[in-house]
Amino acid sequence: MMFRLAIIIAAITVLSSLAFAQRGVSESRVTWQPSYSGACKNCNLVGQQMPSWNLTGAQYDGSDLSYASLHGVTADGAFFRGITAYKTQFNRAKLRNAQFSGANLDAAQLIGVDANGADFSDATLDRADLRETKMIGASLAGASVIHSLCPGTDFSAVNGTGAIFDSATLRGAIFDGSVLRGASFVEADIAGASFRGARLPGSNLARVINFSLADFSGACRSETTQMPPGLVLPLCEDIGAEPRLIEAP
Repeated sequence: MMFRLAIIIAAITVLSSLAFAQRGVSESRVTWQPSYSGACKNCNLVGQQMPSWNLTGAQYDGSDLSYASLHGVTADGAFFRGITAYKTQFNRAKLRNAQFSGANLDAAQLIGVDANGADFSDATLDRADLRETKMIGASLAGASVIHSLCPGTDFSAVNGTGAIFDSATLRGAIFDGSVLRGASFVEADIAGASFRGARLPGSNLARVINFSLADFSGACRSETTQMPPGLVLPLCEDIGAEPRLIEAP
């Protein structure tokens, strides 16, 4: 009798231990979530949902973030060099001083983003939505911003050397104090845009749309700047000047 009772107690103990272990595994599976917030170079993050994550200083160079959601993330100083971000959502994100050089942001959404001081040199921002985004002091050298939506975007004091804004909607955009050496604005709509103090040596403004509704006070050009009929700007005294912030009127 005692032997049979011992067997029953042992069986109950084993079953309880197994149940506890299984419950622990189950709970760990439920509560575990992936994290890519440290370093994830050359990762496949297509379609990942990462809203409001803190990615400050994170390394994402070369990763594929196409169709991913980074809505509201804080990614100040993060590295996104050479990423692919087709139709990726960065709306309301903080990307101050982030590195996007060589990135492909085709058709990406960056509505209301704070990208002040960020580096978008040689990046592709074609068909991107940049409405009300701040890029003050950013680098757009060699960037392509063709057919993009940029109404109200603040490009103050940017380095836009060689940037292409062809067919972009730039209504109400701000380029105050920017260096736009060799930049192209073919068929870009600049109604209400501000180019106060901008430097436009070698730029192509020949077929810009609604230039008469834009503010070019204090802007200057070079002999090679292509101008639309009726727009008269003085020659730049110092073509090699750096971008500079200009106080709002």
